[in-house]
Amino acid sequence: MRKVFVVIVVLAALQMMAQTTSFDQFKQQQNAKWDKFKTDKQEEFDAFRKQVNEQYAEFMRRKWEVFPVQEEEKPVEEKTVPPVVYKDPTPQQETKPQPAPTPQPKPQEEEKPLPKEDI
Repeated sequence: MRKVFVVIVVLAALQMMAQTTSFDQFKQQQNAKWDKFKTDKQEEFDAFRKQVNEQYAEFMRRKWEVFPVQEEEKPVEEKTVPPVVYKDPTPQQETKPQPAPTPQPKPQEEEKPLPKEDI
């Protein structure tokens, strides 16, 4: 029984070592692919940037069109208007008292006789 157990442990250890080395190889391959992708994209960007800068430099070297300039227009002076000052009414100027409202007659209520109940 012990021999079988020892064989299983040894095989499991070998399997683990094989998995570790294959994972390391996979990791190295993926890192190499990433580095290649990164350098390719950086080179592509550098080429694009160089082309755009050359186009801009060529545009700046060309003769620019003359823009027609107009004379400035002077603003029209507006007539100044003096401010209006509000004066509070003084206590001497009293307003006329309002007449008291006339009382309205109230409608009269009619009393109705209550029906008699038999007891």
